[in-house]
Amino acid sequence: MINLVRLFSLRHFYREKWKSGLTIVGIALGVAVFISIRISINSALGAFKNTVDHVAGRTHLEITSPGHGFDENLFLVAKGTNGVRAVTPVVQSVVQCAPPVNEPLLLLGIDIFSDRQFRTYRFQA
Repeated sequence: MINLVRLFSLRHFYREKWKSGLTIVGIALGVAVFISIRISINSALGAFKNTVDHVAGRTHLEITSPGHGFDENLFLVAKGTNGVRAVTPVVQSVVQCAPPVNEPLLLLGIDIFSDRQFRTYRFQA
């Protein structure tokens, strides 16, 4: 029975060379596109994760303020809390660029001397 299926399949592939070839090329192209999309998605997710890790740093606790102000005494309270090894202040805000750019920009203000325990910096000249 299998030999009969092979015979008819090979006979059909031999008679319809162009159609068979285009079918095989189409399947190969579809698989290649699928794999390339998966690779690009994984690459984009990895880059996004690296960006978030770079901005957020290696923190376990974050004290935030819903408004524009923040009581600076909370920094001293957090620094003096038992079990807290390191504390660093960070100011983060989304601002609007001036015309003609008019794009939102993440503004990040950090203290690079106390922030080294949370982030890795590479300074370039």
